[in-house]
Amino acid sequence: PKDREMVATIVDVYFTRLNIHRPVLTRASFQRDLDELYKGGVIASDPGFVCSVYLVLALGTLSELNDRIDTRHSQGQGIPIGPSVYAEVMPAHWPTSEDLFERALAVKPDLRVTISSLQALILLHWYLYTEVSARSRCSFCSLRY
Repeated sequence: PKDREMVATIVDVYFTRLNIHRPVLTRASFQRDLDELYKGGVIASDPGFVCSVYLVLALGTLSELNDRIDTRHSQGQGIPIGPSVYAEVMPAHWPTSEDLFERALAVKPDLRVTISSLQALILLHWYLYTEVSARSRCSFCSLRY
């Protein structure tokens, strides 16, 4: 994404809320490589890192979306759950977690036998686990009501 300010926000969300529970990346090296990626440097040719960036952004976006929805609910602002909820709480120009995940999948076939590729696969597993768990909970809730 071109909005570096929002990228910084979502990366911060990932490292402060998520990576502390399942440390996959070190923040300093990730930030250094991310800056290099945006400059078009050598790191841009590392598919493992590029895939990891998309997955960090996808996971961070999911966390931020949930946080913004929870904040609105706690302030008494009900938000109907559905496809339009994203547009109500996230910036219009910011891709959805699903869009970011799709971009990560586009890079996945190019992964090599590297540490960055292993990190990307761990993040991929984490994202898939999160999404499948969320969908299972939603299916369960819809069965109950």
